[in-house]
Formats: sequence, C-alpha cells, structure tokens
Amino acid sequence: MNADMNLDIARKLKQIGDAFCIKDPFFSYEEVKMGNVNHTYKTNYIIDDGSGMAKIKSYLVQRVNTYAFQHPVELMQNIDRVTEHIRAKHPENRNLHFHHTADRKN
Repeated sequence: MNADMNLDIARKLKQIGDAFCIKDPFFSYEEVKMGNVNHTYKTNYIIDDGSGMAKIKSYLVQRVNTYAFQHPVELMQNIDRVTEHIRAKHPENRNLHFHHTADRKN
C-alpha cells in the first residue's frame, strides 16, 4: 500500500467498494483535489482482463457535502436517472455509469 495513504480512509473506501459489489482487490486511492464542496476519491482496483496481465480499474467515490446539498439521496438518484437516460439514448458513447449496492442504492 502507498505510504501516503491514510489507512482509515483506505479501509472506509474498501468498505464502500464492497457495499457496491466491487469484487476485485482494492489497490489504492487518490484524493481528487479539484472542487471545494464535496470530498472525492479515485479508488483503484486490480483486475484480470484475461490476458495474464493485471490492470487497474478506477472508480470515483464522492462524499456529498450535506450542508450544500441538503437532500443528497434525492440528488444522487436524479443524477443516476439522468445518466441512465443518456446511456440508453447513446449506448455507443462513453458515459458516466453508477454502480449500485445489492439493494440498488447509489
């Protein structure tokens, strides 16, 4: 594990990945320093793409500021619906994609 990583944050991010059914091994994280409202992390997982070489797959995890966004659940549900609509209309394009928990929370 990277010496710059905070182990408590790494454990929490791994727990979040587990809740969102990410089965690949957690590798590392980086804090995304852009933006002033939310805390955003790029989490990295090791995947086997079948070629025999390990690759890194990254996910963004964001802690929404509930002072600025007082209804974060509804906010994320709305963004999820919009991104699913865009993906359905333009499946050939690369689009934002939400992972969901086993009970479909985002």
